[in-house]
Amino acid sequence: LLVQRNLTAGTYYLWVDGAGTATGTVNVSLNFTTDSGDVCASPLPLTFSNGEANAAGSTAGATNDGTSTCGGTGADVIYRFDVTALSNFDVTLSPRNITSQPVVYLRSAACTGTQLGCSLATMAGGSATLRVGSLPVGTYYLWVDGANANAGDYSLTAHLVPPLAGDTCANARALNFSNGPAGGAASDTGDTTPAFPDSVGSCAAGTGGDLVYTFTTNTTLDLRATATTTSNTFRPAVYVRAATCTGVERACSAATLAGGAATLAVGSLPAGTWFIWVDGAANTSGPYALSATLTAPTLGDTCTNPETLAFSGGADGGTAGDTGDTSLLFNESVASCVGGTGGDAVYTFTTNTVLDLRATVNTA
Repeated sequence: LLVQRNLTAGTYYLWVDGAGTATGTVNVSLNFTTDSGDVCASPLPLTFSNGEANAAGSTAGATNDGTSTCGGTGADVIYRFDVTALSNFDVTLSPRNITSQPVVYLRSAACTGTQLGCSLATMAGGSATLRVGSLPVGTYYLWVDGANANAGDYSLTAHLVPPLAGDTCANARALNFSNGPAGGAASDTGDTTPAFPDSVGSCAAGTGGDLVYTFTTNTTLDLRATATTTSNTFRPAVYVRAATCTGVERACSAATLAGGAATLAVGSLPAGTWFIWVDGAANTSGPYALSATLTAPTLGDTCTNPETLAFSGGADGGTAGDTGDTSLLFNESVASCVGGTGGDAVYTFTTNTVLDLRATVNTA
């Protein structure tokens, strides 16, 4: 590949030769353009066909016009492209010589506008790969740069594809329960590997891809959700947010080990719209199966549905008793003598006079 920039008007002679004594049939392709890509005023067009764009060029002869948070002190070339629908973007930039250490970065709106992402090859001769999720409609500028002064030839391949269902808040997946807004059971499968990291849970801080689900209820219900995986490198996490996709987190659970399951339980979710995120702890991602249930709260599980404790003398007192299992209930209250997180049950009774109360609880 031969690149010669800023040719002035005149007559030129192009020689085609062979290394050593090599001879043979050749195909020669020439392209003249006023878009040099060397300055912001004349970026090269990056043309996508069926979601893919390929380009080859050279930073040789170009000047150093910009840099990024990943570096970029070498000569650079600028490409321009338009996004016509919400899209995920990725690009791989590969040098054609072992001394170049490529840097690639993406800017929005203007050639020197906001940097959306950058990538530096880990070594000279290596490739730089950049992924940026959910690009809105607009104009973007892709910079091909180098970490050092060793300019040279390169090739790049880029993709623009629609986001996965559930990859952003704008296209959250519907989690359809068997009884609709009244609850029931729901399940789905997916893979967070190709997804972008859009959210972080209190139990799952990291850069693993995540997917988001949404559901709406019309009554108070208990939620239980489990995310399992078939991958021994993925450590799934699941968390639930209220009202909006990025709203207040109500609960978060992560598998203790890679390959394990994340199980979450939240009691007495009020009627409304909710969002469940499937994420990965410790920067992991992978395939998963999500299962969830929405059930009516058990009698005595919350202050809104306490169980009546019926005394033998009614409002005048007497004796009363009951049996139950707090392992099936949620933790709604903490007493001064019990600072734990175990499930609890609440009873109610009414008296019509001053009485002494003695209560004993025994485990079965």
